[in-house]
Order: sequence, then structure tokens, then C-alpha cells
Amino acid sequence: MITGTINGINKSFENESKGVTVHAVINNKEQKNLIPGMYVTALISTGSRLTAAVPVEAVVRSEGKQFIFIVVPGEGKTNTVKFKKAEVTTGVTELGFIQIKPLEDLPASVRVALRGAFYLQSKAAGGAEEE
Repeated sequence: MITGTINGINKSFENESKGVTVHAVINNKEQKNLIPGMYVTALISTGSRLTAAVPVEAVVRSEGKQFIFIVVPGEGKTNTVKFKKAEVTTGVTELGFIQIKPLEDLPASVRVALRGAFYLQSKAAGGAEEE
């Protein structure tokens, strides 16, 4: 790991990469083969806290709102699984995960569809053919 101190941050994002240029002074006492003017892609740690998050592909946007699909507990012993949309607000996206906050209280043991939310949305809207 290489550490450093940030001494300047541009005020605007670059259009193509959605990145921002940051100037830092690198602690390079161990001579990590770095040279002045070198570019890097980095994550900047600002602390940590636990939060509810799901893979980005678990969230679907529809009519200006954002939803996840939760598994509805089955009645009896059938092999079918039913899903219900639950509206959420989203926050920070990082490393393929997105922070969510459900608008209604969900049980701690709730199961969430982690993939295929777009497909489930299409089926719910009747936009996909039956197979």
C-alpha cells in the first residue's frame, strides 16, 4: 500500500471517465518505482461504516423511482418463488455495490434478488414473452 497526503482537488468531474483529478504528495520512502507526473487510479478512504447495500444490478429504476425485488414468503410447499417490488432510495456506489435504504421497514431476514432485477421488472410490467 502506498500512502500520501492530498493537496489539491479539481472542482469538476471529467466528462468521459467521471473521474476527478486529485494532486497528492506520495510518501515514497521505500522507493516504490514511482516517478513525478505518474497517473494512478485510486480509492480514497474517508472512513467506514456499515450500511445496507446490494449489487448495482439488484436495483431497477422505473417512473422516477428505484426498486429492489424481495422474495415473498411462500404459502405451502411449492417450488415457485414470488417477488415483490420494494421502493428504495440509493446512496453511494462503490466497487459494484450501491447503498440502499428501503422506504418501508423490511424484516432483517428478508431475501433480496441480487441479480436480474431488470428481467423481473419486465415480467411484472408484462413487457417480456412467456417462456
